[in-house]
Parts: sequence; C-alpha cells; structure tokens
Amino acid sequence: MRKTLVERYYEQKFRLDGEGNEIQDVFVNVHSNGLCVIGVAETHAIFQNGRKVVQVSFENDKKNLADNKVSGKFKKGGMWMAEDSFICEVKCSDDSTYIIKNSVRGFLIEINEKLITDPQLLSLKPKTEGYLIILGPKKQDISEATAHLSPLDKFCQSRNLPVPASFYEA
Repeated sequence: MRKTLVERYYEQKFRLDGEGNEIQDVFVNVHSNGLCVIGVAETHAIFQNGRKVVQVSFENDKKNLADNKVSGKFKKGGMWMAEDSFICEVKCSDDSTYIIKNSVRGFLIEINEKLITDPQLLSLKPKTEGYLIILGPKKQDISEATAHLSPLDKFCQSRNLPVPASFYEA
C-alpha cells in the first residue's frame, strides 16, 4: 500500500483530550525538520452528530493570531505559543462552540487563513488543507516538546480505531 504524504514525511502524534463529556483530540504532525502542523483529530466532537463547521476565529479577548508576522528564510518574529494556549474558536451548525488549544510549545509560523473564509475545510479536509497552525519548536526542544503526545498506534488503541496498515510498513 502506498503511503500518503503525511505518512511519509511526518511523525503523527496526538493530544488525547477527554475533558468534560466530549472528546477534543488534536493532532500534531511533526516534520523531520522539526516543524509541527497542528489540527483537529478525526475523533474531535466537531465531527460528531452531523455537525458542520460554520466559523473559525483565531481571535480571542487576549490576542489575534492573524496579527502574527514572520519574515525571512528562518521565519523570525513569530509569536511564542505555550502549551495549552488558545489557537482558535470553532463554531458549528448546531450552535456549539469549541476552543482549540495548542499542544506543543513553539513559535507560530503560520495560521491557516483559508479557514477564515472557508471554514468547511476543517470538516472536509481536516488532515490536509484544514490544518489550524504551523509551529516551530526550538530545535533543542523538539523531542521534549512532543514527548507527552501519543503516537498514532497508541492513539488508535485508546480511541478503539483501526491502526492504518501503512503504519506497519517500513
């Protein structure tokens, strides 16, 4: 079986979050260069009960992630994001609202601005075009910053999902 781009170039990790009554899992795809692509896992409550995403906002009362500006080859000037800091607020068709929190500390490189104008991408393509942000952890911190996250096989086991066959291929 041929691996997807994500399976080939990223180590897939997850923050398991079952606070309250609903699952709010987040994925972190860690590239070999250390960059982390963060998004909403397929088990998140957003994708349950026929909900549709109607709005994604990267702004709260403390900050607006859309104001983040980076420049140059090494993406200098990115906003520092701590673990558990606000990423975005997602509103669904059933009037439910979810606050998505960060899973890895690092510098904000990019938010997915497409989600502001086309929030359905989060529902339709959550693993690819529907990602939320890209973070750059400090190079020396990558292993430590992602150590608390669950690898794909443990995530699938804890959520009673089948592990993709491509996971076992070398």
